[in-house]
Amino acid sequence: MDPFFITCTTCRSRLKVRDESMLGQILACPNCQAMVLVEPPTEGQLTIGRQHDIDSQAITSESIQDELQSEGSFPQAGPPQPPVDSQDSDDSLPAGSFGTVPPGDWKPSSYQGYRRIGLIALVSLIAIVSSAAIFGLFIQSSLTKEPQTAAVDNDSADAEPGSDEAAAPAEGEPSVVDDSNTADAVDSEEPAASPTTLADVDATSPVPPPDGAAPADAPAAPEASANEAMVAEPATGNETPPAAGVNQAERIFADVGQPADQPEAAAMEELPPSLQMFSSIFGQGLDLGQPEAKPQPLAVKAIRFEPPPKLSERYPTPQPAVDAQQRLQQPLGINLSGTTLQASVAMISQLVSVPITLDIESFDSAGIDLQSPVSGRYLNTTAGDALREILAPIGCVLLQSSPGQMVVRASDARIASFIEPALLVTDLQDPETILPMATQLANLPDDPVELTLDPATSIVQVTGSPQAAWRVGLAFDALRISRNLPPKLPATQTSRWLVDGTPLDLPRPEPGAVVLEGDLPRPVEHWLAQVAAARNARVLIDWPSAWQYGMTPEYTVLPWPTHETLTSLEQELLSPFGLTIRDLGDGNWLVTSLYALALSSRTVVFSPAVPAEANLLERIAVAAGYESAETFAGVIDPVSRRLITRAPQFLQTQIAAELSANR
Repeated sequence: MDPFFITCTTCRSRLKVRDESMLGQILACPNCQAMVLVEPPTEGQLTIGRQHDIDSQAITSESIQDELQSEGSFPQAGPPQPPVDSQDSDDSLPAGSFGTVPPGDWKPSSYQGYRRIGLIALVSLIAIVSSAAIFGLFIQSSLTKEPQTAAVDNDSADAEPGSDEAAAPAEGEPSVVDDSNTADAVDSEEPAASPTTLADVDATSPVPPPDGAAPADAPAAPEASANEAMVAEPATGNETPPAAGVNQAERIFADVGQPADQPEAAAMEELPPSLQMFSSIFGQGLDLGQPEAKPQPLAVKAIRFEPPPKLSERYPTPQPAVDAQQRLQQPLGINLSGTTLQASVAMISQLVSVPITLDIESFDSAGIDLQSPVSGRYLNTTAGDALREILAPIGCVLLQSSPGQMVVRASDARIASFIEPALLVTDLQDPETILPMATQLANLPDDPVELTLDPATSIVQVTGSPQAAWRVGLAFDALRISRNLPPKLPATQTSRWLVDGTPLDLPRPEPGAVVLEGDLPRPVEHWLAQVAAARNARVLIDWPSAWQYGMTPEYTVLPWPTHETLTSLEQELLSPFGLTIRDLGDGNWLVTSLYALALSSRTVVFSPAVPAEANLLERIAVAAGYESAETFAGVIDPVSRRLITRAPQFLQTQIAAELSANR
């Protein structure tokens, strides 16, 4: 017996059977130990190869025929051929399998699928082309309008001259003499009717019939309207009789100076707003007789502003708020003798792990220097009491800005006394004009302001918060700069918040090599202060922005000790939190986010002067998303015609670029 193979029904292993005595027995599979019945091979099973190690039971003549039938059977061409003797040719094939010749119209089953796909594509293409053609016809039809003629609204206007239909007047309408041949039929004593134009017809009042034109018992003529026929008026004796062969429509258009076969220019209408975007596609080469649009004398045409940068979501999530009041109750012993305001606040902030922000604009509005000296030695004193004790002599207060965060600001009395000189407006000379402009520049929805002028002292009284009074002072100084008058607030305090000309972004600190000293993890503020001290600068952290991106005073890091530039250190310490460093001037570095910088507001006096007919404020307000120019914090000084705005930094930069492009 020739060896053959069987398959294990459990592990699907192929087992070789060499002994005929094993037939019919149930033996254990050597691979999975499952019981397998040894059955003899079937009659149709084939073995290929010298070692009989390939089971090709599937390769049979019946399987080949089944495969051909599944792909598409076809009848044999002609009578069946007898099998070819294998001795005549070694390449002979069995009849009825591979030797069959397909007919000429035979196609495989896949041909039907391709045919359906082709038909679907053809129908889709036809539908698209048809839709485009219909849409084009619709656009062209909307661009045109039937000419409105001034002739009688009946078939007489379209009839040929001399025809009966044109000669017969409509029922209830007075007749008009159009032809000189009809003059013989009219009584010589009756006055001749003169041709009447559109300008002679009153569309709102009835026209009385001429004297003697109709008997007394004739019905009254109906009221004339814009769509009624022409009404003849009595002749004055100076009119020239119409020429023979000239119809009524030709005489009407001759009177208004246009040929009869051309529509009036006023009858053409503009493209609807919903279709104006397609005018460049379907309106090319169309002479529709539309009047040319008058050019508008605008200094700035179309204004489109980019939106502010979005708050990034790829940085760490904000940390949960801490109990700042409880942490400030911690007792501490600290010696602050010989330190400055900024250094003392930063030191206590690190000791109690409470984010304390220094409000720079508040300090500038009160004229307080961050390097004001402080002194004090505290033992068993809470951190909050120590802070309040060193802030009070300078005129500052400690407040809670948000859950878990504190802020140091100037007191209201200190701000009011500092900006009082700017509220004296005797130099501006037109208080009735400047008060509304200053109110619009300083007013905010969540921080409104009202201004009144004291006639005795010429001092403007501000009703609002100290921050609103500071914005009013900046607005008055902006008007002074616009009119080439000296400002009354010190430039050292206003240079960051009042700009004359083009607003610029805050610069980065000067680059240079950085060497850090320390071998233990420290807070980020510690390493930045070490670098800033080497350059006679101080570091101010915008904790609301830093906290929003996941950085806290408790976060410590051990950076690489040497860096070629400050930018590389910034990338290592601040970039993971989406923060950056900017130079505020006066040796102060600000650590904040680009999002906060873009939304920071400044008062800017733009140049050059804006033309009176530019409508610039309305265009800027609409482009910036405001409801109207009255709700936008911007004015144009009527004296100098310079634009003054108080808006976020990202918007100020785009306004300056737009003005420069249209200069």
